[in-house]
Amino acid sequence: MLPPPLGARPQGHRRTPVLKWRIRYGIALEQDGWVVHDAISGQAVTPPATSEEAQGAVAEWNAGCVTRQVEPPIKVDGWGPAGVLRVWLLAEDGWWGLVASKTGVRWIRAEDLRPSEGLMSSPNVQDRE
Repeated sequence: MLPPPLGARPQGHRRTPVLKWRIRYGIALEQDGWVVHDAISGQAVTPPATSEEAQGAVAEWNAGCVTRQVEPPIKVDGWGPAGVLRVWLLAEDGWWGLVASKTGVRWIRAEDLRPSEGLMSSPNVQDRE
């Protein structure tokens, strides 16, 4: 299953807790200052800075990512039962799927996901504009 075409708008802009995770990079306060935090790796990706500098960096990092909501969400498996695919994310390191399950929400590489019934093709990186 491929994500919708670039520029396509998701149907209905409902707010849910899952949609907060649509942004890969966020700001986090660490011991030495504010950093850009990668939601996938769980690591800081910038050195400590002021809040304003970190907020600007977050906007720049997220501007390089493309997200596409999966409507309707699809049940998927990974190396085992994974959950429900809610969002595709294209970043500098490839496609990721945001998967919600009973234990929480996590990002899983697209090539590690497949529908619970049948096979799923990974998003086509050539779709990137």
